[in-house]
Amino acid sequence: MAKSKKGNVVQMLSPENYIRKRARSLPLFECLINHNWQETQLAHLVVARQHTNGNITAGVYLVDLACLGVKDTTWLFNKSLFEFRENMEEYLGVSGEIEKIDYSLAHNIVYAGIEFAGDYEFKPHKDFTSLTQFILEEESDDIPVVEIDCGIEGLPAYMQGPVHTDRMANHIIAQLERVAGPGNYFLLDEDGLVINDKDDFDDEEVYDEQIINMTHEEKCREFLSIRANPDMGETRYLLALFNSLLLDLVDDEMYDNHYDELWDMIHAIPVNGDEIPDEMLGVAPGSSPLDPEEKELFWQIIEQGDDIDEMKRLLGQFRKSGGPEAAADYLNLLISIEDDSKNYLKYLETAAMKYPDYALVQFRWNKTRILNSDFDGSVDIPVAPLKYFKDRESMHPWEQVGYIDMLTHHLIAQKDLTQIDVMRDILKVISELNKDLYFMYSLCLFFQFEWMSKYCQVVLDN
Repeated sequence: MAKSKKGNVVQMLSPENYIRKRARSLPLFECLINHNWQETQLAHLVVARQHTNGNITAGVYLVDLACLGVKDTTWLFNKSLFEFRENMEEYLGVSGEIEKIDYSLAHNIVYAGIEFAGDYEFKPHKDFTSLTQFILEEESDDIPVVEIDCGIEGLPAYMQGPVHTDRMANHIIAQLERVAGPGNYFLLDEDGLVINDKDDFDDEEVYDEQIINMTHEEKCREFLSIRANPDMGETRYLLALFNSLLLDLVDDEMYDNHYDELWDMIHAIPVNGDEIPDEMLGVAPGSSPLDPEEKELFWQIIEQGDDIDEMKRLLGQFRKSGGPEAAADYLNLLISIEDDSKNYLKYLETAAMKYPDYALVQFRWNKTRILNSDFDGSVDIPVAPLKYFKDRESMHPWEQVGYIDMLTHHLIAQKDLTQIDVMRDILKVISELNKDLYFMYSLCLFFQFEWMSKYCQVVLDN
């Protein structure tokens, strides 16, 4: 709150409430879009308004004119013109040419996308409904109508992008199949080519056609039958059944909430593989900087993998050079694992007690406690990233693997099918950047299959 000259208390609006209540009263400044939006039918759009102090408040919209309408949206509030210009490509999400357009065209692009998507029961992004629509003019007859082409030949066309997990894609396709009807939509590959021509169906599409008309009980029976009599030729069909059952069981709103929560948790600390932070060697933030050669030797030992003799030799060199004791003990744990040492658990427990703030040790200790509990959910561990990366500007990819490994085991122990489904989908996305994470994806899938089998058996028994 602030005080006026007369001493009266003036309630300051939050940026969100300001946008909802006053953004439309600000004069339009400019509208920007990627130059190839008509060709790609994917519009990266910015609508900016200017305050009396010259600062900018703007809405950023990702509009899929081919199928989904407003897929994503965000906003910036009261930024200087310099900040606005400096980050324009980031706001738009493109690196190519950017064009200025009239507001009426920008408005029509957004609402044409929403209307087209609405015909197939796709809703605009939740942040559009709750906030960023108020940066646009109110939808009315005062806005000149501009014809905007949507879809392909008037039909929706869906392409699974990098942020759409398989489950999301399956859900969208199932909705198109239900609302548009078979043969009344297009599926596109990453190059924008149609992949579901009637004359060129692959096995997976045939499976989808078979499954879509099954009852839930029939899918359960088929799933258990194939699992009981595994045949490599049925693997894709089994996976299609599994995904269909997940769509039946997992609540969409709960899935979205868990997805946002876990995604934000995993990305709370940026990942930087260009340097080895001192803290990765167990050094407290603010301590004297380590010698770069010590950090390189530490990483060299990790990279030796299963060459135990070389790891031991280099560890001796690391200790002689005065490398941090915490890092040396951690490296000894890695060697004990590779050496299948009977003393590993003893070493780990000792290190966990000795270094309560050393993330790499604590990740392994918490994961081991969960494994020893046989995933019964009884082990209560902190999972917030700031608990392990306090005052850190970034983490190393090796630290990210340790954190996500621990988090994955924790989520599996909770036996929440929705959270595990979310985690598996997120892992599929981020494992493209870090292949060491793919094992955790497989682990989630294994447990999901086990739980689905038990669930299906209960359905049939009842």
